[in-house]
Amino acid sequence: LIEGELRRVARILQQMRQVDASAGGPGRQDSARVDINMLVQEVIRFCRLGKQELERVEVSFSPTPDLPLVATEPDKLKQVLTNLIFNAAEAMQGHGRIDLATACWQTGQNSDTLEITVGDNGPGLPREVLDSLYQPVKTTKGETHSGLGLSIVAGLVQGMGGSMQCNSGPTGTRFKIHLPIGGRAA
Repeated sequence: LIEGELRRVARILQQMRQVDASAGGPGRQDSARVDINMLVQEVIRFCRLGKQELERVEVSFSPTPDLPLVATEPDKLKQVLTNLIFNAAEAMQGHGRIDLATACWQTGQNSDTLEITVGDNGPGLPREVLDSLYQPVKTTKGETHSGLGLSIVAGLVQGMGGSMQCNSGPTGTRFKIHLPIGGRAA
C-alpha cells in the first residue's frame, strides 16, 4: 500500500514537471474509469496507516451504491482526499469524527456530477483562513507544513474539470468536491 502511494505521488510530481507543449501548461494524466467508492476506501485505509492523529478519530464513509464509473484522474483525486483527511485530523488534534460520502447529481442535460464530501466536527476554520482559502499562505502549522495544501488541492480539482466548496463554522468544516461523471469538462 505504501509503495503504491509513493508511486502515485511520484507520478503527480512528474506530471507537474512536464510541460504540455500545445497548451503551455502542466501535463496531465489520462483519465481512467474509476470506481469512486473503492478509491475513497483505499484512501481511508492509506490515511489510517500514514497519520498518527487518525488513531483516535472516527472515520466513516457513506457510499452511494451503484455509482457509475467516473472518468477522472485517480492519482490526483487520491491526493485531494488525502490532503483533506489529513487537514481534518490535524485540526481536531486527534479527537473527533471525519465523515466522507459520495453522491451522484443528475442534471438531465447529459452532464451528471459526482459529489464527494469530506467533513469533520473540529473547531472550524478561522476567518482569515477562509478569506484566502485556496491561496498559498503562510502556514500556522509549523515548519513541517508549507501553507500550500489547499491551493494545491483546488488546482488538482480544477485540473480534473471540477470545483470545490467549503462550509466552516464552530461545529466543523465540510468540503464538497464536484466532478463531471463523464470526465474532464471542456
